[in-house]
Amino acid sequence: MAKKKLTFEEAMERGDLVPKEELNRMAARVKPEDVCNMQYTSGTTGFPKGVMLTHRNIINNGKTIGDRMDISTADRMMIQVPMFHCFGMVLSMTSMMTHGGTLYPIPYFSPKSSLACVAAFPAFLKTSSVVLDNVFVMLFAASSKA
Repeated sequence: MAKKKLTFEEAMERGDLVPKEELNRMAARVKPEDVCNMQYTSGTTGFPKGVMLTHRNIINNGKTIGDRMDISTADRMMIQVPMFHCFGMVLSMTSMMTHGGTLYPIPYFSPKSSLACVAAFPAFLKTSSVVLDNVFVMLFAASSKA
């Protein structure tokens, strides 16, 4: 029998099932040099390989990117790339979290839903939206049909 998939909301609700003391005990064991993520490269600069990233790597990369992008608490970012990918996790999520910005993740890419998000939150036009080049092409094509 297949396990039921959880929605984001259901996963967040399950957080209440873990006692705060247990959460604090588990968090105290995490060290900055612990590996927390393994990214597989595509091999564009060499042979494909898995790279072990530590908590310090991820946070430092996100902070440095946020510094270079001059992100602040006033910024809003629509994220249309997967969070498991380095682009989504570090460039988007971690850079905003280290600088206090607001994240608007899109569950899956759709030109229509992305344009609706920009229409509902025009601040994106003044701040940041993380998209790939071909996504801009799809957004422009969809906006010309509207």
